[in-house]
Amino acid sequence: MRKQRYFLGENNKNRRINITMKKFTWLLVAVGLIFLLWSGVVGAYNEAPMLKEKVEQGILPPVEKRLPEEPLVIKPLNEIGKYGGTWHRLSDWTAWGYMNMALDGENFTRFRDEDLKVVPNLIKNWESNKEMTSYTLYFRKNLKWSDGELCTVDDFLFYWNDMALNEECVDYGLYDYFMVGGKPMTVKKMDDYTLQLDFVVPNPSLIDQLAMWSNYTRNMYIFPAHYLKEFHPKYNSDYTNYEEFVKRSRWMTNVERPVLTAWMPVKIETGKRVILERNPFYYATDTAGNQLPYIDRIEIEYVSDPEVFKLKIMQGEVDMQIRPSVLGIRDISLLKRNEEKYNYKTLMWKSGNGTGPVFMPNRNHPEPDKQALYRNPTFLKAISHAIDRPKIKKMVYYGFGYPTTGTYTKNSRDFVDYEEGEKLFEEWRDLAVEYDPEKTGKMLDQISVVDKDGDGWRDMPDGGELTLRIDIDSASGEAVINTIEIVKKCWDDVGLKTVINTMDRSKMGVIRKNGTFDIYGGWDLAGPINIIQQPNWLVPMVWYHWAPLYGTWFQLRGSSVINTELEKEPRDRTPPREKPESGSAVDKLQKLYLEAKATPDVDRQAELVREMIRIHLEEGPFFIGTVAEPPRIGVVKNNFKNVPEKLTSGWIQAWTLGYIATLNPDTFYIDDQN
Repeated sequence: MRKQRYFLGENNKNRRINITMKKFTWLLVAVGLIFLLWSGVVGAYNEAPMLKEKVEQGILPPVEKRLPEEPLVIKPLNEIGKYGGTWHRLSDWTAWGYMNMALDGENFTRFRDEDLKVVPNLIKNWESNKEMTSYTLYFRKNLKWSDGELCTVDDFLFYWNDMALNEECVDYGLYDYFMVGGKPMTVKKMDDYTLQLDFVVPNPSLIDQLAMWSNYTRNMYIFPAHYLKEFHPKYNSDYTNYEEFVKRSRWMTNVERPVLTAWMPVKIETGKRVILERNPFYYATDTAGNQLPYIDRIEIEYVSDPEVFKLKIMQGEVDMQIRPSVLGIRDISLLKRNEEKYNYKTLMWKSGNGTGPVFMPNRNHPEPDKQALYRNPTFLKAISHAIDRPKIKKMVYYGFGYPTTGTYTKNSRDFVDYEEGEKLFEEWRDLAVEYDPEKTGKMLDQISVVDKDGDGWRDMPDGGELTLRIDIDSASGEAVINTIEIVKKCWDDVGLKTVINTMDRSKMGVIRKNGTFDIYGGWDLAGPINIIQQPNWLVPMVWYHWAPLYGTWFQLRGSSVINTELEKEPRDRTPPREKPESGSAVDKLQKLYLEAKATPDVDRQAELVREMIRIHLEEGPFFIGTVAEPPRIGVVKNNFKNVPEKLTSGWIQAWTLGYIATLNPDTFYIDDQN
């Protein structure tokens, strides 16, 4: 039974109906212009002093010429800000991934504010037909890249024709939401600023999906063709492969690459720091007509030592930062004691984390006997019951959070909006959450995982040696490491010999992609707003979860690659991939997902999601959680404004949403009078 209606799919439907009411178009335009004139936006744009100087020197055109005809207007959280200053922050990741996620700019739509409405971003509006098989996107006219060149439909067509559909350019693929019904969408350029996307079946989640992942690589679909064509083998015969092209396309490592974000990299010192400056052609203003962003520069320092990282935060060297992996709940008291001395506030934001540190037995394990064991629901539930979650909650999270078998966040609208969903969430959360070593022992005995050679350790059903290897990233935070150590002891205590295998992040990526890991430990599941937006924990559709070879196969369906190298073993194929067995759990999950994503009826879509969860209940848990919803810790200087002191919506952990991009960091400002 459906309750109150917040489902984004229905919001899109209502929005589409409103947009397509042609008879009101001119009235709406007139009212909008009157409002803009009244509010002082039209013809009265303001800009940062550093840009005004360049205009006066003839280096830049006037701000009115740099902005699109209809800029994106963003309302600051508390007040109109002031221009200037440098935002100092840290990174323990040389790929600068957390900074990448903090910036909106390269998506057609974006999530906005705590209520996470989907609003126009690069496009000024959109419309679709009744069936949701055809979408028309309207770009902002006079939208410009950071080098002043126009951004038009051609920049999307460059991605589509020369990257997405180009199977040699493997670093930028065909995103799942651009292919429904087993076929890629058809793209039509109506004019320089109008794009039509057509699908063979309904694609009701498209607009929401276009807002996902913020600036992260996996959701980039518009590129500066005028710059990148020089390095593309199709347009420049000097290049015979895509190595240089991909290198040049990554804007967080290439300062020459034009961007659409509020800030652009201007200096990159590999392994040391990155400096970004305001983009003079950024397409957004505040409600008073001030071109955003307010802050002039962002400086990110790389710090590899966790203790040094933590010390710099506690000594006030960071202006604003949330969820650095080095900060845990145990640091709150020390942070609080230093607040007055170093002039900052401690942030404790609701995370939206549905699992805590998670454990994923490899369903595509290269050893057949172990693969069979890791597919056995009794074994999976048994090792879950062996985990002392109350101890993890007390020792690692100091009483915060709640024990869980591992689910999507309870804030997901699949659970919140439906009575059936609320009950199903509780059943999933509690599936194998009870700490009961005796029960674990009985379940392992039941499937013949017993000590056959008398050495004190349980063996494989056929008598072979059994060792559980938890593979973890060496950059994992303190809470993750402490949780994994507790889990290792829990499994040891029930006779399951367990080792922890720590490795570099790049090596971890290789064994996950090749499906050669044993039990991956340490990641967590956060978000999304509704499960169909980020189904890859529920359904193997990418390589980096619990069934990597099945996920890669799903990614490649519809491509010419999918039916090649079938004579080879799955791991010997390029890329490694395997089709799931007909009628298997994964086969059923993938088919249910394909039906769900092409279903415009939101109630039917939610029903299909619940069917998928039922498979997890019956044949899983496929991923095993620990303690969900611990708060994420951070700091904000007292003079760093328009940052919420509390975040109650519970989405900060979700990479899918851009963890502070949704809070309009282009409206953050530094008050030099404070």
